[in-house]
Amino acid sequence: DIREVKEVVDKTMPLIDLEHASTINTDGIGIFEESKESKKKNRKNKNKKGQEMGFPKRGSQIVQSVDKAVEPVDPKEKEEEEKVEADSRFYMLTKIDHEMKRYRKPIYDNEISLEEVCESFRNFSSCQLGLYYDIKDIRRFIAGLAVTHLMILQGMSGTGKTSLAYAFGEYLRNSTVVIPIQPMWKERSDLIGYYNEFTKKFNETVLLQKLYEANYNDEIYITVLDELNIARIEYYFAEFLSLLELPNPEKRYLDVVADEWKNDPKLFKNGQLRLPKNMWFIGTANNDDSTFAISDKVYDRAMVINLDTKARPFDVANAESVKVSASRLEELYKKYHESGLEILDFPCNQFGNQAPGSDDEIHEFCTLKYNTTFDQFAKIDVNGDSEDALYTFIKSEKKEDKIDGMKNKI
Repeated sequence: DIREVKEVVDKTMPLIDLEHASTINTDGIGIFEESKESKKKNRKNKNKKGQEMGFPKRGSQIVQSVDKAVEPVDPKEKEEEEKVEADSRFYMLTKIDHEMKRYRKPIYDNEISLEEVCESFRNFSSCQLGLYYDIKDIRRFIAGLAVTHLMILQGMSGTGKTSLAYAFGEYLRNSTVVIPIQPMWKERSDLIGYYNEFTKKFNETVLLQKLYEANYNDEIYITVLDELNIARIEYYFAEFLSLLELPNPEKRYLDVVADEWKNDPKLFKNGQLRLPKNMWFIGTANNDDSTFAISDKVYDRAMVINLDTKARPFDVANAESVKVSASRLEELYKKYHESGLEILDFPCNQFGNQAPGSDDEIHEFCTLKYNTTFDQFAKIDVNGDSEDALYTFIKSEKKEDKIDGMKNKI
């Protein structure tokens, strides 16, 4: 459409050096042929303007490493390290080993409260990224991280599912890894890579590098499985689903290679890598003809949040990113639990047949599989003719937004 093209040209005009342009044609749209003298200058201007708008510098990686301070490197030591890296079948992981020798722990904001995290994250997304979210969605997202390390954001396209997880990484100054799921993916090697018998090297994916790096520090790592159900997540994410089910995080070891070499990365144990407890997987899901249905097995292991509407834009004077550790986030969750926050579990079998058993079977499953400690009640219906009176009351109060009155009645 000619109007759309003209709009793009109007935005691009400030980046063009018109004084040194050899020809200008403004019939309908602008077509510019730059002279050699202006090309270098314009390239610098574009890079500067692009960085101001939040785009990465030309030639830089979109996925940045964790914001870390490192000590200076001795040239001879660096040369020796490069030789070791070249000889290893895991070039990038061995490189991370060397970088982490000089890693210095950052200064974390250990005074921030959970309420401040929610408010400042929302304001940061608005002020710095131009992304707007309802505070209730932000709170559900932050609270969901306390429930499980696998979250599914589903809803209509364009409601900000991927950008919510991306913004949280920027807010924490540890960029989110966004993995676009491919329709043909069927096994874990699609996620973490594979050993090439011809090159004798392991094809290391970005996710594998982040899994390894996360084991070295206490940062919060967010990994997005973008459009997770465009392929069958039960296949390519099967091993991760099984490991996340184990109640003890220290026993969650991911198989990477079948054997062990002397010069393998330091954190490997018999060809396995521990699944870091400071990494969360956020899947985005669209339900249409191009995607697969998500099985009950996956829903049982995930925290599901529906994002169906866009929030209205709002103005914020200024908001900065923060540095919060995974340990601090866990402390905040425990603090609010000890302050009186309680989870009451009412099993319901009206959503994907996820709770078909008896009350005793459901209780045994939850306590043995997930080590749950919250109070659990008898199975109820939350919709339909047999809807429990508790949910009838909760729904009526939610519509009227009478939270304080609801607390008093309860």
